[in-house]
Amino acid sequence: WYSDEKEFEALETVSKLKEIIEKKEKIRNRILFVVCLMSPRVIKIAHALQNNGYEVCIISCTDKQTEDIRYRHFFKQYNCYKCECFEELIYRIIVCRAEIIHIFSEYDKMSTSIAYNLILCKEIFSPVVFEQYDIANGMYYDMSRDILEKEQYCLENASGVCCRGNEIDYLINEKNFNIKGKVIKFFDYIGDEVFAGKDQGELSLCYAGGITTEKEWPDASFACWIELANICEKNKCHLHVYPDLWNEESFIDYIQMENENSYFHFHKPVSYCELTKELSLYDYGIVPTKKGFFDKKDNGGLSHQKMIYAATNKIYDDLAAGLPIIFSYPTLSVKYFESKGVALNWTIEEIDFEQLRKRKRELKKRVKDIRKKWQMKHKIIELIRFYDELNIRGQE
Repeated sequence: WYSDEKEFEALETVSKLKEIIEKKEKIRNRILFVVCLMSPRVIKIAHALQNNGYEVCIISCTDKQTEDIRYRHFFKQYNCYKCECFEELIYRIIVCRAEIIHIFSEYDKMSTSIAYNLILCKEIFSPVVFEQYDIANGMYYDMSRDILEKEQYCLENASGVCCRGNEIDYLINEKNFNIKGKVIKFFDYIGDEVFAGKDQGELSLCYAGGITTEKEWPDASFACWIELANICEKNKCHLHVYPDLWNEESFIDYIQMENENSYFHFHKPVSYCELTKELSLYDYGIVPTKKGFFDKKDNGGLSHQKMIYAATNKIYDDLAAGLPIIFSYPTLSVKYFESKGVALNWTIEEIDFEQLRKRKRELKKRVKDIRKKWQMKHKIIELIRFYDELNIRGQE
């Protein structure tokens, strides 16, 4: 993937590509996703666009086979191609003839290289939208200078920038990025399917997503699964954990704990199409952290600033399942959902289990009352309008 950079940057190559592309008329209402990391966000946006009369083509540039397995059902529904090299990617882009190219990036060398090269030569393609995978991209922790410089170039020079959260405010106000393209803050929102949480009798919490283990980051406030499991056992509350990927060696402590603690349930990963229904069996979602989170100098690279601006799709998965959420970061997200009455701003030491029991019906009703307006199908018009404005600019 990397060996093609210099060749692609060569003026002669760009000139030839421009000649070929200019002969290809764009296909109206066709959007191309260049996916460096498959995610629920990609699925939700693709479904919503399709339901609004758009054709979505997807080029997968990831070499993570596990992700292909998790989202296999999704790849079957769309014109999906897996590219093995940069030349094939360029070929697929030319053949696709899409009105918009939307890059879903990841914070690694390959992803940054792909985005950088496409944006470097954006004038020969359709308008190119750059989207960071996570706030980690902009917070500059433990990343090479090469990646950082290329990422900044992408943010500053893409036709448009699509943000999952409020990170763009930090980059512009604190880092003085000169963002030239159009910007949209487009959150992860909720998918088409929503479920009513069911009362199973005994109180239950659940978490689905990436797992940072205590072995990896012993001092990180968010690596607290064993401590949380013990707190839940003491308070007769079930804790269900669904990692996004399975690693038996990393999870051995949790697998053993499940045999010793009848209130702790460590599940195998569940495909995204089944996840919302699975989570709806429980009472509350939780994104756990310990007290003193912001006092830590090193939280596995999660700085105080990052935890103000970060975004996470886990929150919307819980809401789709009809669950109120217990979490104390990211700061802006907590404040927003707390103001809507669907979140409890607690660290694991602060959880009031009696209050959870008393209020679960009330809080679930609040979720039910407001989540419809946060569904992707109601929000997609904002992204479509963003695409349309980029298209108009591109034709000027």
